[in-house]
Amino acid sequence: MVTKILLALFHFAKFLPGSARESLGCRIRVALLRRLAGRCGRNINVLSGAEIGAPHNLEIGDNSAIGLGCYLSCLDKVRIGERVLMGPGVMIYTSNHVWDPNGRTYFRQGEQLAPVAIGDDAWIGARAILLPGVVIGKGCTVAAGAVVTKNTSDYSVMAGVPAIRIADKQIGS
Repeated sequence: MVTKILLALFHFAKFLPGSARESLGCRIRVALLRRLAGRCGRNINVLSGAEIGAPHNLEIGDNSAIGLGCYLSCLDKVRIGERVLMGPGVMIYTSNHVWDPNGRTYFRQGEQLAPVAIGDDAWIGARAILLPGVVIGKGCTVAAGAVVTKNTSDYSVMAGVPAIRIADKQIGS
């Protein structure tokens, strides 16, 4: 019963204004998420409009942020590393319809679940979409509007629909 009340409060908290970590709206969203999520790191930020389905399957590392109006399905595990930034409108899906060429409709074919993981220091651009089963490598940048259908390598830059590697970051010298 308590979980249902917390879920309802979290749903309504997404409408509270405030995106700065110190804002009342953000502090309320983070406090509720701490009670609902599988794991919440320190100094996280959950911006207004963020929607998280099945938050008990969410793990979010220290100093990470869920952007303005993001959607995380979390029907399977979603692991967000440390220092991960998400632009507005990012969508993360952990389920998809089963496709059977012999079936008549998707309605009766069921769903497949697969976890999503985002490595430390990744940056997910505005309105990017991460599909079930993908692993975003450490330090990876996903460009705005990209649709990630496959795992990415560490320190890569991904863009396009479907996303492809367009560059590798040069790390330190």
